[in-house]
Amino acid sequence: MKNETTAIHSLERELGVRFPAGSRVIGTHREDGMDDYLGIKVEMPAKALADFLAGCPIPKERYAAGNGGLLGPDDGFWDPNKQPKLRTGQAQLTGARALNIGYDDSRSDLAIVYVVNHGT
Repeated sequence: MKNETTAIHSLERELGVRFPAGSRVIGTHREDGMDDYLGIKVEMPAKALADFLAGCPIPKERYAAGNGGLLGPDDGFWDPNKQPKLRTGQAQLTGARALNIGYDDSRSDLAIVYVVNHGT
């Protein structure tokens, strides 16, 4: 459990977000190089989603229905295009970086969240 907590905190620092208690990492994808990329899929308690989003640098009014090309194609665990109520938003970060977040809150028990931090 301690190793999982340490791993989540490390991912939070890299992504620039803070996941609420009860969050579970479903999978991560990383690409290093000139254009680096870190994507993570997380399940979190549905009741914690609003606080999670409020702590992110993407204002609530910037989220729109659909993928909008921000999260890329489905591949294995990464399946944003299969979510029935996907909403996505993007924020430009310092250092030529971008943060993309997508979430589906159609279930009453948990929310599915996709977070991508990438730069050039």
